[in-house]
Amino acid sequence: MKQLKEKGQSSIEFILTFTFTLGIFFIFLSLTFNFVSGYVAHYATFYASRVYLTYDNAQDPSSSINQATVKAKEYFESLPLEAFQIPGKTDHLKFNIAGSGIIPEFYGAYFEFSRPLSIYKILTGTSKVNFMSESYLGKEPTREECKRQRCKAMGTSCDGGAPSDFEVTLFDNGC
Repeated sequence: MKQLKEKGQSSIEFILTFTFTLGIFFIFLSLTFNFVSGYVAHYATFYASRVYLTYDNAQDPSSSINQATVKAKEYFESLPLEAFQIPGKTDHLKFNIAGSGIIPEFYGAYFEFSRPLSIYKILTGTSKVNFMSESYLGKEPTREECKRQRCKAMGTSCDGGAPSDFEVTLFDNGC
């Protein structure tokens, strides 16, 4: 019986296993890019929410909300989100605004975007992953608002300033 020559067998096995291993590596690398872009988007949303919630204009509370969203969107646009293939357009950045019927714990910003599931279209086609980052930090009342609430609760007038005899918070609302 004639013996078969097995020259090149190990090369073929190496190529097949190396290709499979490399494919698995690139799939995990692609998933890692999605995780990183999600973390970066959440970071940007968190800081836009912080800018929105900490912007204070006690003289005119109605314009304070508008100025706060403008400042938050300006900050959001200043971040290099395109480097992570995140659409940095502020039309995807939305805010839950005080006085809109939303409970105070859900004041803040949220950001929605989508990106391809994988850079390998042969594996996933044109499937996209929808990301949503929420940063609801709650809005604490301004100092002026706290002063008005204290004066109203104590039944005094604060026209000349806060009552100097005592400073009391009747309930914990962040004042």
